[in-house]
Amino acid sequence: MTMQQITTFLMFEGKAEEAMNLYLSLFKQSEIRSITRYGANVTGAEGTVQQAVFALNGQEFMCIDSSIQHQFTFTPSMSLFVTCAAEEEIDQLYIGLSQGGEVLMPLAPYPFSEKYGWVSDKFGVSWQLSLVKMSEDIPKRDIVITRVFNAPIELVWRAWTDPEHVMQWWGPDHFTSPSAQIDFCEGGISLVCMRAPKEFGGQDMYSTWAYTKIVPLQRIEYIHNLADKNGKKADPVQMGMPADFPQDQRHVVTFKTLSDNQTELTVTEYGWAVGHMMEMSQLGMEQCLDKMAASFAIG
Repeated sequence: MTMQQITTFLMFEGKAEEAMNLYLSLFKQSEIRSITRYGANVTGAEGTVQQAVFALNGQEFMCIDSSIQHQFTFTPSMSLFVTCAAEEEIDQLYIGLSQGGEVLMPLAPYPFSEKYGWVSDKFGVSWQLSLVKMSEDIPKRDIVITRVFNAPIELVWRAWTDPEHVMQWWGPDHFTSPSAQIDFCEGGISLVCMRAPKEFGGQDMYSTWAYTKIVPLQRIEYIHNLADKNGKKADPVQMGMPADFPQDQRHVVTFKTLSDNQTELTVTEYGWAVGHMMEMSQLGMEQCLDKMAASFAIG
């Protein structure tokens, strides 16, 4: 039995060799492995690429110069996703690939990546770049956030257990929550979704809360993971997160009555690698709790 091999195939119009040379100048372990050119008296401009095979970081691609003009071109709905291990690497790629092209999302920290950029190069090929640092020897720390709400404990409890309430606050500023499937019982798993604003790409990001302990009106313990839309656990790195983004992370939420209309809430996220993603997560949860407080004022 022959193993099927899937190779990205890029079709240019007279710019294939120029594109290959640009990519080879930016990526390590790169080479043109074979190239065939159009000759005289054939369909296709003489000397342009009839077919070529090249490698970037050891990964093989194919390309051609189309022998006919066509009404379509590359589109950002299909892109090449590159994970980078160092800031210098992602900065170099971003500059080289965006020059003469179009920036779709500027290189910056985002909730889903500590440094990310999305560009279409000058040939129209779309590239997503994400910084993924190694997690070796990074110290760990817990995030602990305490907030006092002017709301009775029953209402604060419902904010975590009722899907309509969860959708009002889940996600940092400018994000929305289009769905929350809540299975609130020990052994149950909830699937919650946050949607990025259009300027951040507009994508939906899913998380699961797998409940391990519930003490009514006192304590909720659950295991947090990133997931796909069906609730299947997802690898954070494959979703553009850094390598130190936690999996199977323990979260504990505690509730304490201070008065009839005042409740103290404490959220603890255990085992974060100290760094930018931990800071982003803390900021995101604080913004979520701001939205929760606003929902109590409205309700």
